[in-house]
Amino acid sequence: MPPPSSRAVGLLVAALAGCHRPYVVPPGSAPQTIIMDVSVIDGLGGQRRRANVLIDGDRISAVGGMRAGIGDQVIDGHGLVLAPGLIDTQSRLDRGVLTHGDVLEAARQGITSVVIGGSGESVHPLQPLFDSLRRSPTLVNVASYAGHLSLRAAVLGGDSGRVATPAELTLMRAALSQDLGAGALGLSSALGLDSAGDAAVPELIELARLAADSAARFSGAIRSDRMGAAGIDQLVRIARDARIPATAFWSTRPDSLASSGDSLTAALDRARASGLQVTAAVCVAAQAGFPRIVEWPHTVLCSGESQHTHYVPSFISELSRIARNRRTLSLEAVIQKSTSLAAAMMGLRDRGAILPGQFADLVLFEEGMLSAPPSGSSIASPLGIRAVWVNGVLVYRNGQATGAHPGRVLGLGGVSPIR
Repeated sequence: MPPPSSRAVGLLVAALAGCHRPYVVPPGSAPQTIIMDVSVIDGLGGQRRRANVLIDGDRISAVGGMRAGIGDQVIDGHGLVLAPGLIDTQSRLDRGVLTHGDVLEAARQGITSVVIGGSGESVHPLQPLFDSLRRSPTLVNVASYAGHLSLRAAVLGGDSGRVATPAELTLMRAALSQDLGAGALGLSSALGLDSAGDAAVPELIELARLAADSAARFSGAIRSDRMGAAGIDQLVRIARDARIPATAFWSTRPDSLASSGDSLTAALDRARASGLQVTAAVCVAAQAGFPRIVEWPHTVLCSGESQHTHYVPSFISELSRIARNRRTLSLEAVIQKSTSLAAAMMGLRDRGAILPGQFADLVLFEEGMLSAPPSGSSIASPLGIRAVWVNGVLVYRNGQATGAHPGRVLGLGGVSPIR
């Protein structure tokens, strides 16, 4: 018989496990968290399955039919869906991160990691920001690109609209090297812009080669459908000449891509067939139509929030709506585009999937209840999301933040723990 202090836990575990004797944690082991009876969407695109998920510290230690140990925290999932936390690969939450806000508008939608600086503008230098986030963490994990436009502004000042001189390019290389050393995921820029055009591409190639030497990435933001073809041509040229993985990011409304989606994906397919590692990122937004590029196997989905507004009403509810509206994509496949595929595109190891050894970034939700807050509300939480964990720590539960701030600074290929 368990000791009195553990009796209630033991009875609960026995009931959940079909009255089998609970597994006893070996002496000296720290208590773990077990989420029982959940429908697991693992983030890899396969069909969901009923299972229990065991969290040990900041990582998932087991997925399956295991039982809880005496003293473990037991959470009954009641058959709800458990998915990996969403990775917002093109976030503009720079302001919230810079002011050390809770970034609650991200966490309450199931977003556990945000990547800032992906449109060509970023904080520079990055090291002070990352040091500050390590001293004073936020709710979610944070990663950043080094923005080409910000590097130009730092070197050229107010005269940043012209082509850089060789000496200025050397200074930009030094500035980029500094940010890559701090942990930037790579280089970002805006593509297809009339003010820059093809004249900026050689400069971008030179900088991208430096990023490639650090196994970093390149993100090219295409800000309108009109610039799509030119932007793709520039992206492919940069990916080829710098030998760097490159992502075309559409910050435009996705329904505006409906007329050109097939030609854009065909161009990207040709680039991949030639051996280039090119991918796409498309923002979801509250609207009726979604272009075919959303279905492209190498497209990730990001939140679609504006720098002047909050996030779209609910990122995860928009993903659910895409799955309902497009018969070719299941919810499992759509979630993969914002979890494991996003992690692979960003070069983030051990995130984006519910597997043993992965970081425990998780979202528990009731699929049939997913919806946006009431119209006109700026504070109400999206419906249907029950709980969010970041690095194994519960940060959001039933519409309220828990007060925990376990977010970390994510660097290329790994993680920079917040101390």
